[in-house]
Amino acid sequence: MPDTKNGNSDLSQATIGQAKDVLHHNLNSYIQHGYAYYRMITDGDNHVDFIYEEVNENYAKLTGLRDVIGKRMTETRPGLAKSYPLFFEKYATVAKTGIPDKFEIYIDTDNHWYDVSLYSPQKGYVLSMFEDISERKRSEETLKKSEERFRRLFENPSVVILLDPDTGNIIDANHAAADFYGWSVKQLKQMRIQQITNVSSVEAMVNMAKVRALNQNQFIFRHNRADGSVRDVEVFSNKIELEGKDILYAIIHDVTERIRSENQLKKLNVAVEQSPAIVLITDPDGKIEYVNPAFTKVTGYSAEEAIGQNPSILKSGLMSQTVYEELWKTILAGDEWHGELQNKKKNGELYWDQAVISAIRNKEKVITNFVAVKVDITEQKKMFAALNAAKQ
Repeated sequence: MPDTKNGNSDLSQATIGQAKDVLHHNLNSYIQHGYAYYRMITDGDNHVDFIYEEVNENYAKLTGLRDVIGKRMTETRPGLAKSYPLFFEKYATVAKTGIPDKFEIYIDTDNHWYDVSLYSPQKGYVLSMFEDISERKRSEETLKKSEERFRRLFENPSVVILLDPDTGNIIDANHAAADFYGWSVKQLKQMRIQQITNVSSVEAMVNMAKVRALNQNQFIFRHNRADGSVRDVEVFSNKIELEGKDILYAIIHDVTERIRSENQLKKLNVAVEQSPAIVLITDPDGKIEYVNPAFTKVTGYSAEEAIGQNPSILKSGLMSQTVYEELWKTILAGDEWHGELQNKKKNGELYWDQAVISAIRNKEKVITNFVAVKVDITEQKKMFAALNAAKQ
């Protein structure tokens, strides 16, 4: 990795700090959901598998699996590929194309339903966020079976509202709905759903028609509450027949924090991709996993050429070995290394980096990655040398 002395400009230091803060937020977010980061591999027979790179504590709580880092998915969950080929296909598609995906799946070995969201921060890798939705799925199944069971669901902790699909009038709501929205059940029964949702009256009627026709039963809305606050909600709706009339029920989940996390991830991607600072991430063995466009602009190496390589491809051979020894000693101890490194571009041209390098650790304090945020200070070095020459 790069080396340095101490010589930081205020502008460079601010740029480094901002990019590093954003990057660290990304690597340590999504605490509320199960989180797993995989590297896709393909064997000689073109069979796809995934290696665990990182998981959070909720992954272990939701799946019961621990000590999975470095293992294959087929090793930790044998029979998954054969029993659920679509599961592997979706992961592989996202890892190859970078296009996010979202789906629900029932794993009979776990006897659980999961809501899975897939993203690909870089080609060949897939980030999975998931939550156990077994309770919700069981609730939905209960609703379908009988009105009596529906009433039992109506008293459970989930927010439940009954709607007249012809008008949007709220026919009934449970106490969880009253607690969530801040209006009493009596007040809610005097309201229309159009007073709560952020969509227009026309769109609200269109959405209820979709549910009634069974064309769509899942929505993301922003709902108003009595105190003036607005929350992001995920609504799962379906129709039942009560006294010969179609009635819509809506099970409502507050997903404000999840939406906020997803928006932060989008902002992070833009910030890192557009940052003028070089951002480089390696695995614990020092192999490059990610570089941003600034890396390519400065070094001349494309992301495809750099990924899988060691940062030593940038070494100029002009830095003292003691600099690198001090660098590794510092970051392995959990501290940040600050300094300047003279490196070499793909075309052989020399340049100077001002760098901040540190280790990323999981909750078990195990190093999962190294991250370097660097600024090209070649021109500054030249100007400094020219000033010194002028003084002489």
